[in-house]
Amino acid sequence: MTDKKNHEDLIRDLISQIREREIPFYSLAAKANNIGWYTFALLSIVLSAAASLIAALTPAEQLKDPIIRGLLITLPIIGATVTAVMRSFNFHERERNREIGLIEAERLLRKAESMFASATTEPEYKEAYLELTDKLAALSHDQHALDVATRKGVQTLSVVEPR
Repeated sequence: MTDKKNHEDLIRDLISQIREREIPFYSLAAKANNIGWYTFALLSIVLSAAASLIAALTPAEQLKDPIIRGLLITLPIIGATVTAVMRSFNFHERERNREIGLIEAERLLRKAESMFASATTEPEYKEAYLELTDKLAALSHDQHALDVATRKGVQTLSVVEPR
């Protein structure tokens, strides 16, 4: 008894991997980075606005109150820290990178399903499987390259093969 798989089975497994792991990963990562971006951006704006409103609306004689002074010092510091964290984690750029990954993973799934449907012999399944695994590896390398470029502060488009 052997667990050896033919290439038809390998493509089925690859299609399942793309559908059940790759696409959900890119989708979830894109959403998480999008939420991170909006959360930190909104928090930064709210903290800045709160400090400005406190300064503008507080009567001059109450500005010496330790609580008011503490808020006027602390809120901008927290806001600046939130902004620094937001920029350091590159939420916006990472969301863009994962969206590119999601688009490419969905495109790869469609291509895999098409190749699977049109293959009829073991050599055709093998050729399709090898091409698809190369494309999946290229997607991973592309995402890594985009992340490295993002960490370096370089704005780049996807390095995936031309369509």
